[in-house]
Amino acid sequence: MYTSLQNVKQAINVERKLIEYLRTYIDSELERLEDIKRSKYEEEEADLPKEEDLRGAAKGLMRLQDVYSLQVSSLVKGRFQRITNGGVIDVCSPAVSVSLSGDDCFLVGKVAYEQEDYYHSVQWLEESVRLFRGAGGQWSPENEGTLEDALDHLAFSHFKNVEKYEKLLGSAGPSRECSLRRPGSSYLRTRDTYERLCLTKGSQVFIKIAFFT
Repeated sequence: MYTSLQNVKQAINVERKLIEYLRTYIDSELERLEDIKRSKYEEEEADLPKEEDLRGAAKGLMRLQDVYSLQVSSLVKGRFQRITNGGVIDVCSPAVSVSLSGDDCFLVGKVAYEQEDYYHSVQWLEESVRLFRGAGGQWSPENEGTLEDALDHLAFSHFKNVEKYEKLLGSAGPSRECSLRRPGSSYLRTRDTYERLCLTKGSQVFIKIAFFT
């Protein structure tokens, strides 16, 4: 009888130790899994474009828009088109067209906005608002902005354009007519040189290089 009780106690102790070992093993595996996830996330995050890369791409896109008089509504659809003599002309036909989202347009508009380039910010923010509304105003964690952000920036851009127009009218005097023109933002200081270079190249290949690099 005594021997039987001892065997039972030993069996219980062994079972408890097995449970403790199992818990330790599970905790160790869970921690290792978290390390793998964290490492994977850090690798993916390192491959993502930095903020300065996105800002540079936005500025480059607006330069192309100016040089080739491209329609923003077409650029949003991944197409390079402009209006000439009332008709739509394809400046470039890329093999793969990638459409922009409302958030993409907000990023471009925001870059122009921060440069006090309200000529471009209005155009891109209007597209951003349209696309955000088309998506039902849905927001995702990776978005830079929201429909409300786009509307706020758009409203202020319109206000600044009106303010600039009023100043131009005031400085022009009663005998002169004036109109809004593309702003001479700091990132467009070399625009004239850039346009001459682009127009001498004047090929679809050059557009692809300028846009995708």
